[in-house]
Amino acid sequence: MINFIMGPTAREIFAERVDPSEMEPFLASFRAYRLDEVLGAWKPFHDVVANSIERTCRKHGVIFEAKDAQALYDAVPTWQPHPDVPGPLSRIADHYPLVILSNSMVDLIPHSARNIGVPFYAVLTAEEAGAYKPLMRPFEYMFDRLAVRPKI
Repeated sequence: MINFIMGPTAREIFAERVDPSEMEPFLASFRAYRLDEVLGAWKPFHDVVANSIERTCRKHGVIFEAKDAQALYDAVPTWQPHPDVPGPLSRIADHYPLVILSNSMVDLIPHSARNIGVPFYAVLTAEEAGAYKPLMRPFEYMFDRLAVRPKI
């Protein structure tokens, strides 16, 4: 729902340190390392970001600074929903209980939910579930919290 612009944000942060001809491979590595980081044991999202960008920098021979990871993490609350999200959600909000199951953290998700601008019945995070999507544990956590079972 949120336009998660981690790649474009990293592009801005590293514009002076990554050659333009190497930027796409750098961003592809960053994307792959983020996935790799969430498939292991749960860790705070700040650590996911920091570890993945540090690994990317090491792979590409770019100097890593802790402020890079902090800048990426700090940008997340400012990101807005995709343009086609709020309208349809607002039209169905009176008819269906809307639920967010996010790979976010408890401190970040209120910003995203507020930026979407519709009421949510429940807002659940990877931090609360102790796991990130695409693992199944967050979905199981959601079903338990909502006291529902998926229809098979």
